[in-house]
Amino acid sequence: MSTQGLLFDVEPSRSTELTFEELMARPVTWYSGVPDTSEAFAYVVLIRSPFDPERLRRSEQRKLGRGFEAWREDLRGDPRAWAAKFVRLLRDGQSRTFNRLVLDATGRLYTADTASGKAPERGLWLAVEKGLLWWAHLDDGATWFAQRIGRSG
Repeated sequence: MSTQGLLFDVEPSRSTELTFEELMARPVTWYSGVPDTSEAFAYVVLIRSPFDPERLRRSEQRKLGRGFEAWREDLRGDPRAWAAKFVRLLRDGQSRTFNRLVLDATGRLYTADTASGKAPERGLWLAVEKGLLWWAHLDDGATWFAQRIGRSG
């Protein structure tokens, strides 16, 4: 089945009225394969869920010794290593947005918009392409990812 265009097939509701548990309990269609990520579709994966945690404030980052330009070094690397990080994070069975995956993988230092177009995003789509992760577009407007059941990354 082609996944092109499916990112916009669900009409987002007022998800802020839902609890996280209610959102996750709704029927979800999970997709395999990389969706169309060209043009405007490239930004859909950056949509944050209201249930995503916040990144650390700059003052907290400075206490950790993280300078303003630290992301240039921190978000480099092999996309395969990022794919492995994301698969490990999702082994707990909890679905996450790309934003939450980046936050969790970096100790809440960075968000999806900072990681866009860099090794973390390439790693995410590599894991999807390899069949290790599935994706779904939920009612909160965000794209969520989960580990494919029956596969160990």
